Amino acid sequence: MDKYLIKGGIPLNGRIVYHINGKYSDCLGVEEIQKRGAWVKLHICGNITHLLHGIADLGVDLIDADHMVDIITVRKIVGDNVVITGNLDPVAAIKNGNPKNIKEAIQRIYENIGNPYMVNAGCEIPSGTPVENLLALCQEIPFIR
Repeated sequence: MDKYLIKGGIPLNGRIVYHINGKYSDCLGVEEIQKRGAWVKLHICGNITHLLHGIADLGVDLIDADHMVDIITVRKIVGDNVVITGNLDPVAAIKNGNPKNIKEAIQRIYENIGNPYMVNAGCEIPSGTPVENLLALCQEIPFIR
C-alpha cells in the first residue's frame, strides 16, 4: 500500500470511494481495502448516532467519533473489536481548554469505553491551538477500568 497516497474515503452503499493518487478510484469494498494491507478508518463530521448501525455493518477498523456523539453508544453499537478515535471537542476541549482538562477528558473516555481507543480530537484541530494542549494529547494516560 505504500506506493499509494490515499487521501480519504466516502462510504457509498457499503463500499468506499477513495482518493488515490489525486483521482477518485473505483469503489472498493472495505474487505478489499483490508486485503491490500490497509486499515479502514471512517470519519463523518457531526452527530452520526443515527448512522451507527449501518456503519457497524461496514466492517471498518476505526471509527472517528465527533464530539457530539455519545461515545458509550458508539462502543455499544460497534463492539469491542473496532478502534474508536476522537470524541474530544476540537474547539472547547482542545483549543480553548488546558492540558489538565484535556487529560481528564481522555481519562473519562477510557473509563467509559475502554480499549481499543485512540486519542484524537473529534474533528480537525483548529489553528491557534496552544502547543501545550497539543502535547497533552500525546501524554500517557493510565488506563484503569
